[in-house]
Amino acid sequence: MELHDPHLNGGKFSWFRGINHPSAARLDRFLYSMEWEEKFKNIRQKLLPRVLFDHCPILLESGNWEQKRSNFKFENWWLKVEGFTNLIQSWWNEFLVEGCPDYILNIKLRMLKQKLKEWSKSNFGELTSKKNSLLEELAEIDLIQETRELTEDEVIIRATIVVELEELAKNEESKWRQKSRVLWLKQGDNNTRFFQRMATAHRRINTIDRLIDRGEVVEDPVEIRNTVINFFKELYTESEEWRPNFDLMECPTISQEEKDWMQRPFTESEVLQCLQLCDGDKAPGQDGYTMSFFKSCWGIVKEDLMLTIHNFHQNGIFEKSFNATFLALIPKKPGAEELKDFRPISLIGGVYKIISKLITERLKTVMGKLVDVPKWPF
Repeated sequence: MELHDPHLNGGKFSWFRGINHPSAARLDRFLYSMEWEEKFKNIRQKLLPRVLFDHCPILLESGNWEQKRSNFKFENWWLKVEGFTNLIQSWWNEFLVEGCPDYILNIKLRMLKQKLKEWSKSNFGELTSKKNSLLEELAEIDLIQETRELTEDEVIIRATIVVELEELAKNEESKWRQKSRVLWLKQGDNNTRFFQRMATAHRRINTIDRLIDRGEVVEDPVEIRNTVINFFKELYTESEEWRPNFDLMECPTISQEEKDWMQRPFTESEVLQCLQLCDGDKAPGQDGYTMSFFKSCWGIVKEDLMLTIHNFHQNGIFEKSFNATFLALIPKKPGAEELKDFRPISLIGGVYKIISKLITERLKTVMGKLVDVPKWPF
């Protein structure tokens, strides 16, 4: 029946034969459907103490989803829309910005972001609502077919609707695959429902509406936000000024030729090669652009991107917003309620990711010659 059994907090068993008897089992549980799961967040089953009965009472806790303004995220399925790259090209050429190269690229990406929002809303809207509208039209034609034969125009209309539904289904699957982060499962095997479940599960797990701070329960959203900020401020602050000294006199060093190779300007082919090494489906940073956007629109953005990279190479600086990141807290275990049970990861923007990848690849090439790095046995 495709029902879900949430994690049980507070113990493993819900039934015990007796006080001194070793028999125990989990006989009692809550089960709910996918539709119910999508309407509530932070769903928990919690065992309560049993007093006289052999069965433990079970409490089901959940909260409502808060409507928040969603951040812009580039949808990779847009790249499959006919004429999409030509549209990007026309918009990009319209943007007239003056300033240093990194500032120009930053403003152009922001202006393009606004254009994409308007285009997506006006041309597609919600995929679900458009799909439902097409299904209603298809149902009306099927009702007509029950009473009489369809005319030639009606047959064409029905075939057009079916083609549009197939295209929407592909786009919807691509959209939910990107949200689910299930990158190991390829698209095209009718896995939309599975991707939806994984995306909903991530949304539920990644929502923090209850924390335990120094033994006290925090549930107010503002207090939770302040607790998280204060925790990581203390965590990433050094309490001591002393640092150990390292004698690097006898360490392996690179040659002058290798030093010149490391510091040479970045070439277009080198940037494109590093770009191809980046996963196009990874979660985007604050700018909202995935690596698939830069790969598919390389011919459009490469001039501004290369000018930005050359400016960074010469002056060692770039637009501050490129360095902005999202700090995401990933729970290490189900039902995590203390901040020590969350693992922080940084989601960086596309331009910063490309620049850091360029530097990393050069370092790997040179450092591999200095140090004999052992390979993993797997």
